[in-house]
Amino acid sequence: MSVELVIRAGAATDRGLRRETNEDSLVVTRTMCAVADGMGGHEAGEVASALAVRTLGSSQLFSSRDPWSVEVPAEPEPPEDVARFRARVERELKLDPEIPDATLALMAKLRAVLGAADTSIQESLGGRAGTTVTGAWLVDVEGTRLWLVFNVGDSRTYRLVRPEGAAPAPDHASVAHHPTGEITAHTASEEAPELLHEQIADPDSPGVEVATTTPLPVTPAPKDGPQPEVQQITVDHSEVQYLVSIGQITPAQALVHPRRNVITRALGTGQVWEPDVWVVPAQSGDRLLLCSDGLTGEVATAHIARVLHSVPHPKEAADVLVNAALRAGGRDNVTVIVADAVASRPADEDTTTFVPIDMRHDLGS
Repeated sequence: MSVELVIRAGAATDRGLRRETNEDSLVVTRTMCAVADGMGGHEAGEVASALAVRTLGSSQLFSSRDPWSVEVPAEPEPPEDVARFRARVERELKLDPEIPDATLALMAKLRAVLGAADTSIQESLGGRAGTTVTGAWLVDVEGTRLWLVFNVGDSRTYRLVRPEGAAPAPDHASVAHHPTGEITAHTASEEAPELLHEQIADPDSPGVEVATTTPLPVTPAPKDGPQPEVQQITVDHSEVQYLVSIGQITPAQALVHPRRNVITRALGTGQVWEPDVWVVPAQSGDRLLLCSDGLTGEVATAHIARVLHSVPHPKEAADVLVNAALRAGGRDNVTVIVADAVASRPADEDTTTFVPIDMRHDLGS
């Protein structure tokens, strides 16, 4: 019988140096974590992302030891093209001998919870705002341990790939004096011009308390040896990603493209919100990174990989990455979750949820 795995995570978020508010939200539970990046300006984006993580964090699906028995909201009949997409995904998964068929039922329940979040945002904001979301759910399906990684929009989930022969991640007991399952919410005060807010593509388009931290040293990997890497699991739902996928622009050009802020899927807008769900084998010692585009727009993936590999504790790694984004310019809100798969964690660590501070009272926090 396989040993049960749980998530031990650290997180940090900052409004950045050029934004007036922080429209990002996050949630961490024992088996699920997620980052949401709201859009819509003023308070609307904050509410959209907050509703998304509240819906996920409050669902019994992610706390039950028998998620197949958990009742979830009924899904409306999908459009024909979405139904074909789902059927194709299911056929491909059924052909994979390493993925138990029971996984499909969990994917459907996960999709239903995300659908409930979409409905909640639409009902509250009338389509005036939306949010991206990316998350990871750690499950055990008939003795097979899996990550169900999901995304809508351009927030991303990465997996650390350690150099061959590198020492395994340290036992968390050795760093237990650091709190986990909590977040650092920074507040930046530097004034700078406001940038364009993220937008939803037209239907016809293609395709807290202020905390201060001292940056921790990052041990560089030997230049002549194997280097740590990060594997991007999710694929952005954005116009520039579509252009990259058809070979019209390169990934480097996408970083500076004038349409880089236009996404093609989001929760709460009344348009397409269908999530992608990626089934990834899980094992003790796995380290995932979930982040809004405020990190990946500022910090190179090579540096992200070095931080994740060399900073043992997930909370400290999250702080280092957020500080790196700020030092690189901090042009957007930046939110990071570093999530480790471990065999156990303290029983008193429960759900951690961050929503923009102005929304906490309204949402019953």
